[in-house]
Amino acid sequence: MAVLAGALGIGPLLAKAAGAELSISTMFVINDRWTFANEGDSDKVSTIRRWQKSHFVRIVGLAAAFATLYVLTSIVAITLVFEGFDIWPVVANTIGIGIGMTINYVAECLFTWNVLEGASDV
Repeated sequence: MAVLAGALGIGPLLAKAAGAELSISTMFVINDRWTFANEGDSDKVSTIRRWQKSHFVRIVGLAAAFATLYVLTSIVAITLVFEGFDIWPVVANTIGIGIGMTINYVAECLFTWNVLEGASDV
């Protein structure tokens, strides 16, 4: 987002959208192969279903990040100049990423990989 918006002059919302699909698919592969490697079946159909669920979850997180970026760059009038550049859109995007990341992690654990399904009550 920083490179697309800052260096290439693409609007922050479009820059955010441009990297979304690559990011979502990359994180799915990382989670499926390492983070949650022991969760769920490894057959093709199950993997595709998890990929679809992951996309849904991440779209919700992305929507939260977009909403945060929109509010902080379009509604809230803040300018943060560093070395002659307004870095507020990057800061606002970072805040949105944090909110979206929290939503993604919780929803991925509960919905995509059902990590609590096999947990026993203490």
